[in-house]
Amino acid sequence: MFADHRKKYNFTLIELLVVISIIAILAGMLLPALNKARLQAAGTSCINNLHQVNLMVVNYAQDNKGSYPTITIAPAWGAKDGQNGNSAYGWTYLLALNSSASSPDSFRKIFRCPRETKRSFSYAMNVRELALNGKDGGTANNYTGWHQNELAKAKMSASRIVLVEETAESLFNIGDCDQDNYTNSCTSSDLRRHNNNSLLFVDGHVGSMLFFDATVMTYFTAEMSAWK
Repeated sequence: MFADHRKKYNFTLIELLVVISIIAILAGMLLPALNKARLQAAGTSCINNLHQVNLMVVNYAQDNKGSYPTITIAPAWGAKDGQNGNSAYGWTYLLALNSSASSPDSFRKIFRCPRETKRSFSYAMNVRELALNGKDGGTANNYTGWHQNELAKAKMSASRIVLVEETAESLFNIGDCDQDNYTNSCTSSDLRRHNNNSLLFVDGHVGSMLFFDATVMTYFTAEMSAWK
């Protein structure tokens, strides 16, 4: 048997503190980059959600004589509002139901930003111009929906009219699957989600913004702004 003459080396306290300090510095340099990448990934997912929503809207309109899904009175997912003449589902559920009558729940996650922390749904549909009370012979509570033939007559470019947008968590109830908007006060201020807000425009393109820019986007069909 040969004795092991290898010298055991123990780190001193100072050496351990130096190593820990280096690790802390590296972590401090890497974490912001990782957080930025995480936010960018969330923003990309949110934009992809709205691309899918656009496809669902187009398919719905094709199946319903050019009409977009109905806006109702804040129903829960899969429930009717109980206030309109025939009682209606929320616009998100109508899109899901039109996409798959047998499994609409499989589309539910499309309507929620991955960074949403409070609500079940994150997006609202524009109801400012063409979805007015009493339209299509409905009651005062019937907001109904957009119509492609009327949008075709709009003076504003379809690339500027907001159709669906991400909204602030402070707006709408937790389970409201029928969010609607009509002014730039509805645009999201929750930039902590992914450093911007996602929007779907009538022409089908999806973009993101840091704030509502009234010179390039609108809720109106006749002019860029109603506040002149």
